[in-house]
Amino acid sequence: MKRFFYSAASVAALVVASVGAQATTFTGSYTVNADANENGGLGIQTANLFDLVAGFDLTSAAPSKTVDLFRIWTNEGAINADDFNARDISVDFAFTLPSAANGSIPGQTVGDADWFFGWVNESGVLTWSDSKVFSFANGTQLQVELQDATFNWGLIDLREGYKHGANVKATFTLLPAVPEPATWAMMVVGFGLAGGILRSRKRTIVSFA
Repeated sequence: MKRFFYSAASVAALVVASVGAQATTFTGSYTVNADANENGGLGIQTANLFDLVAGFDLTSAAPSKTVDLFRIWTNEGAINADDFNARDISVDFAFTLPSAANGSIPGQTVGDADWFFGWVNESGVLTWSDSKVFSFANGTQLQVELQDATFNWGLIDLREGYKHGANVKATFTLLPAVPEPATWAMMVVGFGLAGGILRSRKRTIVSFA
């Protein structure tokens, strides 16, 4: 009976372990929406850096991956009065694996100027509102978090152009999955067998006491 108890417990443990041990592949595409117009705010340029079409894998053992998602910069050479007006920016994600899932992460860009050891320094500033969790058909959940950035920083004036821009990082984190119905059933059977055998063993011990 002891051997059977261990077998049932092992089945339950293996089922639980298999839920998180498998690699999950994520693929898709993304689009950065920013305003390049220099009238009414700081003109922004972006260029994608990460190949989401090729995708990446995450597991419970390595649940997180940080990448350079895109580069941001301005071609303006100085902060003007209208550059202090915040402008909307967003990244739209369209995942294709492990299933279709779409969503957007919004943020803002704005020009900034402050004192630096007696000198005025200027820069562009990018901030994001929050991270986003994408839910997939198989119960997988992926959190995407974008990093704030300061770009084209310069003393007195901006240092314009791609060279003085900044890479915006994204962190993809695999969250604990919601088990599928079949997996739940296997787990219930495994734990039920283990629990039933344990109760039976206790009754046997009491009856011979």
